[in-house]
Amino acid sequence: MVRFIVRFLIFSTIHSLMAVPGVKIWIGALLGKWERWYRLGYNLISLALFARVMSAWPHPPVIYFIPGIWGLLCYLLQIAAAATLCRCAAQLDLPAFLGIRPVKSGSEANMLCQNGCYGIIRHPQYTLAVVFLALNPVMTGRWLALTILSTVYFVIGAWLEEKRLLKEFGDEYRRYCINVPMFLPGLRRSGK
Repeated sequence: MVRFIVRFLIFSTIHSLMAVPGVKIWIGALLGKWERWYRLGYNLISLALFARVMSAWPHPPVIYFIPGIWGLLCYLLQIAAAATLCRCAAQLDLPAFLGIRPVKSGSEANMLCQNGCYGIIRHPQYTLAVVFLALNPVMTGRWLALTILSTVYFVIGAWLEEKRLLKEFGDEYRRYCINVPMFLPGLRRSGK
């Protein structure tokens, strides 16, 4: 379990650092003409590091198992969460997000997505990922640790992302925050 947690912390640190705008610019300058492939490299490195995290605890104990129809319902809800996650990702520039096409430049690149999934909650990708993780009907020690660590990572990541988006979009993002809850549908900030 300790090896799993250490590897998760290494993964989350590298994943986060590579997403910092200043680091992206610095690495982009080092890459030169290969800069357009930064996002693809970022995703491949993240995938390799995550695979290493998951291989750290090969035989975790089973904490609980939900049998029968309830287990099937959990799997169906996981499929629904994954499908909705894909739908939310498709609202963005998916090929650019995956790194298989360069990121758009100019005004299109700096538009704040406020409709669809992003009109319901500001961070649907994090909420849906936690829902997917939490609904696993076969909860092992590794899966539970992944769920807890990922939830903490997503909350911290969302907080940092919000600070960056406030700098980038200013009042437009402030209004968006007032009208759209952060993680849970229906929970709006009062006042403001």
